[in-house]
Amino acid sequence: MKSEPDFVSKATERESGLTLRETVELIRDRETKLRESEERFRATFEQAAVGITHVSPDGHFLCVNDRFCDIVGYTRDEILSLTFQDITHPDDLETDLDHARRLLRGESDNYSTEKQYFRKDGGTVWVKLTATVLKDDAGKPRWFVSVVEDITEKKKAQQERDRILTLSQDLICIASMDGYLKYVNPAWERFLGYADEELLTKPFLDFVHPDDRKRTARELESLAAGQSTFDFELRGVAKDGTISHISWVVTPLADEDLIYCIGRDVTERKEAEKAVRESRRRLIKAQNVARMGFMDWNLKTNEIVWSGEVYDLYGIDPKTPVTIEQTVALVHPDDLEFVNKNLDMAIHGTRDYDIDHRLVRPDGKVIWVHARADLDRDSEGTPIALMGTVVDITERKRAEEEARRHRDALARVDRATSLGQLTGSIAHELNQPLTGILSNAQAAELLINSGQWEREELAEIMAEIVADTKRGGEVIQNLRELYREQKGELLPIDINAVVQETTHLLHSEFVIQRVELSTECASTVPVVNGNRIQIQQVLVNLIMNGIQAMDGIARENRRLHIATAREMNKVKVWVDDDGRGIDTDKIDRIFEPLATWKPGGTGMGLAISNSIIQSHGGRMWAENRPEGGARVGFALLVQKEGELL
Repeated sequence: MKSEPDFVSKATERESGLTLRETVELIRDRETKLRESEERFRATFEQAAVGITHVSPDGHFLCVNDRFCDIVGYTRDEILSLTFQDITHPDDLETDLDHARRLLRGESDNYSTEKQYFRKDGGTVWVKLTATVLKDDAGKPRWFVSVVEDITEKKKAQQERDRILTLSQDLICIASMDGYLKYVNPAWERFLGYADEELLTKPFLDFVHPDDRKRTARELESLAAGQSTFDFELRGVAKDGTISHISWVVTPLADEDLIYCIGRDVTERKEAEKAVRESRRRLIKAQNVARMGFMDWNLKTNEIVWSGEVYDLYGIDPKTPVTIEQTVALVHPDDLEFVNKNLDMAIHGTRDYDIDHRLVRPDGKVIWVHARADLDRDSEGTPIALMGTVVDITERKRAEEEARRHRDALARVDRATSLGQLTGSIAHELNQPLTGILSNAQAAELLINSGQWEREELAEIMAEIVADTKRGGEVIQNLRELYREQKGELLPIDINAVVQETTHLLHSEFVIQRVELSTECASTVPVVNGNRIQIQQVLVNLIMNGIQAMDGIARENRRLHIATAREMNKVKVWVDDDGRGIDTDKIDRIFEPLATWKPGGTGMGLAISNSIIQSHGGRMWAENRPEGGARVGFALLVQKEGELL
């Protein structure tokens, strides 16, 4: 007869008060509950959202669920043929084995670690593993039970966060509510010069400038009292004593007695702000000294804001509100069109507002001002304001006018000197038409006296007399224009026409001196602002200097070349000669008064010419030509649209 199972006999002993039938029913009920428990365990095991493994003490997998297979990419049969050492990353294996040995020795009940498994596809997966050991009734370890959670994405995010924290130039830290540092990123050591171990043993306030500590402590206390995120600035002190300005954003960490802080070095910004304040202070001081005022015209509201200096300059009560119409009404009538045109171009962004013009103050006094303004735009590029400065330049204009009078006086002296030098040429130029007039008049007289004349022949003689008379008149008129006193007004002039007129005037000089003249006038030369007679005087001076520079040259080799060209916003005119050139030790000084480079020269002609060209806003230059001889010329600015003449 088959003996009863051991658990039945034990149950019988425990339930000795029950009948055999009742005992059997009890055992059946317990078997049913055991099967149900096993089914629930199996369902939980298989359907768990985390991986679950049973591993033998020697490391072989005994049982795994589907989720663990998904994590490592192996089938269940493949996993059961491996050990956990086979799929554990070498970097984590020794730590994992050490934890397992401690469990087997009973030194701990469980352990939790983060490690990497090799997947079947060759990749790796980060997991959080929590393990414990199951023992038999004798206390001998039977297997490890492990719960495995895939934390790869979390680990990647953590690594990216750590990378950002490592590379960040901002100071990032976590501190307790009482101010002690719990974590600092590498920027702290770079910025303050302390190692991590030094930083993590000190309270946050140790790195704050003594004068800012009380305020910082109050801010930290407000966090402890429940205040949310706030930002503030303080001065930080580095290990070497360097003081820096730091802007902090501080926020409490949810459900933790910690605060998260991000600090940014704003020392350069602070220094820049200080420099701006100092610059503004100096600017205001300079404006007061120079009587320079500031004005701001709001293009949307048409309102104008003036500084006190502008009110003083314009002679208006500072309490008086002003508009652009009132401002323009103070402009001198002769300059009004010029000012309006430049204002229109400035507010449309086609030209900077940088002009000189006259004002008529309410008391009737006329003053000169220099006004400059820049256009301000919003983020969409729409003009919103015209801001600038205005300064009284009346005294400067008076000095310029006085200098112009002196320059004109010198120019008249130079023209008179040139007239003496050109006496022979002028006489020759006038002698030709006068000789023609005399000859034709005598011929006509003979015809009339002889009584043998024809109307057509006599008319031809009279026409020639008229032509010669006009030619002589033109010579005299050109001389009068060149040598009469000028007012110095600037008008649009054609530089090519000036060259043609000047060479025509000096035609006899070229003949007498046996100089071969050539001209090369560019067809695209634009109009320039200038005084035609003064520019002609400069050109006469350059031509005569070129002729005189060839005094020692054989007459058949005397060549003079005049050219014009446009270069960017300038018109250039130059004269080339075939002389011996300019001494290298004098070439840099030939435009200075009393400096001359030709025998018998006064040293004033080029100095006066240079003064004339500079008064026109241009420049002169001189150079020796590689092929021999010298080139001396001048450049004038092209007339701009809307420019006051």
